[in-house]
Amino acid sequence: MTQEQIAQCPQCERTYQETDRFCQICGVQLQLVAPSTAPVAPQPHPQVLASKPLANSAVQVRWNTQAILGFVFLLVGITVAAIPFAHVALAKLKTTGERGRPLAIVTLVLAYPLFALVMTLFITSIVIAATGGAG
Repeated sequence: MTQEQIAQCPQCERTYQETDRFCQICGVQLQLVAPSTAPVAPQPHPQVLASKPLANSAVQVRWNTQAILGFVFLLVGITVAAIPFAHVALAKLKTTGERGRPLAIVTLVLAYPLFALVMTLFITSIVIAATGGAG
């Protein structure tokens, strides 16, 4: 029979469920450890700890490159590239713990309507050209 394990942050020592991968406070990858037999003291809510400076505050969570590229493609008007990059970013962000989820969501929210508008204008111009103009 296998022994249960819990996830623990090696930096701030908060414990999480076994399925969690990154610390909600400092963003460090969690390590699986055997639970201790001693009772665990209740830990403050993560938002309370987030306002306090950490002992090693040099840890920075990276930005997801695909989320940034998707947003850049959206800004320059290449929605055909922005949409896949944003979708790939959302898929990767579920497992990597990187930053960029709001950026990818904003990219998709803006890119889909812009893509629909561009395609509508393109199809309309083709229909107008095929019917001999507006006359």
